[in-house]
Amino acid sequence: MAHTTEPPFIIRAKINGVEQQLTVKTEETTDGVPYFICLQDQEQLTELRKESNGKWVQLWGNLDTLSILAIGKAIDCQPL
Repeated sequence: MAHTTEPPFIIRAKINGVEQQLTVKTEETTDGVPYFICLQDQEQLTELRKESNGKWVQLWGNLDTLSILAIGKAIDCQPL
């Protein structure tokens, strides 16, 4: 069972070419791997995880690669 590890934070990223504000919740799998639930207007937009090779991957959702990279870059800029 996953559990929350950090308080939610706000990021700005280009989603489908349009700058958007997202609320990001950090969650952790039972084996300790962090992933990020991204909400737009209180609705879940995507779940992302940063792989050990540094690449951002989408676990849930239907975003294009550029949107995933933009969200990942914004998350990387947060002091976690």
